[in-house]
Amino acid sequence: MLIQFPFETTIAGVSFNNTDGTSRQDYVKRLIKDERVYLVDAASAEYPEAIAVYNVCNEQLGFLPSDIAKQVRVREIPIDKLVAIVKHVGRASQYSPYGAIICVGRDLQSTRDKVNDIHKSIDVGSIYNHTYTSPYITSNTSFTQPQPSKQKKRIGPGLLIIICIIVVLAPIIGFAVYTAKTFSFLFK
Repeated sequence: MLIQFPFETTIAGVSFNNTDGTSRQDYVKRLIKDERVYLVDAASAEYPEAIAVYNVCNEQLGFLPSDIAKQVRVREIPIDKLVAIVKHVGRASQYSPYGAIICVGRDLQSTRDKVNDIHKSIDVGSIYNHTYTSPYITSNTSFTQPQPSKQKKRIGPGLLIIICIIVVLAPIIGFAVYTAKTFSFLFK
């Protein structure tokens, strides 16, 4: 049975590092609900059906699961024309890696509707325990509402720059003040 757009899926390979050594876990845990992610053709000789998932900062989060990527490719839809939106981010326990559920569709509105569809939500625990079955393959399956994730707020780039300046300048200023006080007798 072919997938029907829009559909929900997990992001595979989130526990691995990228080829440049960056942690996909760091990127995945910063995702938020309704955030756009992008699908990129990542076909190689070893994995001809591979479709990578990237965030808006062009950081790789992982891949579409191989069975889903094969079905997307069978549909012969240009990958860059598909819309993907984060539905849920979380983990099964404090010791489990972070994972994400995304909705993939042909247009923004129907994909957003799928993200907000509470009647067919995925059982988040099954995703991280590898017992998740796609809702478009099975029928009459009851899914439970995902648990709300406790997501950390992102630090904006302006605040990050200010923090870096303070961290770098504070020791220099402290040393200058200490030196001035210590050797002030020379300048009397």
